[in-house]
Amino acid sequence: MNLNIIKQLVESDSRKPESSLPTTTLVNILSQLCRISSNRSSDTDFHIHMIKIPILQFFNFLLKLKKGCIPRQHLIHSLEVCKVSKFQKASNNLSLFLKEFDAVFDVCYGLSLIPAGSQDNIATQEKAVHLQIIQAAQNMDRLFTVMSRHKTNFAKLVPNLIAEYVDCVQHITLEANVKEHLLSGMYRLLDLCSEDALKSVSVNINHSCRDIFSNVMKNYKQLKYRGDV
Repeated sequence: MNLNIIKQLVESDSRKPESSLPTTTLVNILSQLCRISSNRSSDTDFHIHMIKIPILQFFNFLLKLKKGCIPRQHLIHSLEVCKVSKFQKASNNLSLFLKEFDAVFDVCYGLSLIPAGSQDNIATQEKAVHLQIIQAAQNMDRLFTVMSRHKTNFAKLVPNLIAEYVDCVQHITLEANVKEHLLSGMYRLLDLCSEDALKSVSVNINHSCRDIFSNVMKNYKQLKYRGDV
């Protein structure tokens, strides 16, 4: 499967007033790429670089141009590609680790995982999709845990992630399990923040988010005091 050719076709179709690319074609492409990524023989550095990262980057490309054309259940299933990423296998190769992390994060961000985890949204989904969303939140927690082991590389990124979280949750009520996993991930990220970074977040976020951020910090400090984080 030549992803560059498919990209050109998708880009060409996106410039048309009306899309001529069938939804079933997009879904089939996603399905095939998920299968390829799930191949356990592709856990070597070479295959991560040549197969998994290009597939993740293609998913991000597709989300930007065709997200509205793909049924939600198939978008959620595309998180399987993120799930099979084995960061610990790439961690000895920092350049590769960062590329894989960036690719996974871009897909998760493109899927807008936080809105997907709202109580209202989950209530309308089938049980299988509900479980998939919770699994995605667990994987985000896992992702942030990996980040917390690389303070030098991610410390500057963390304040933006925290600001993004509090901005997203101000308008929704997260499903309890999703909230638990995402907050666990946030606490991991807060471990990377200096006092100056936390002050910067507090000052620069929207006024409407400040109470949420204050509550997150209060709970984080209580958990840290008890030794739970």
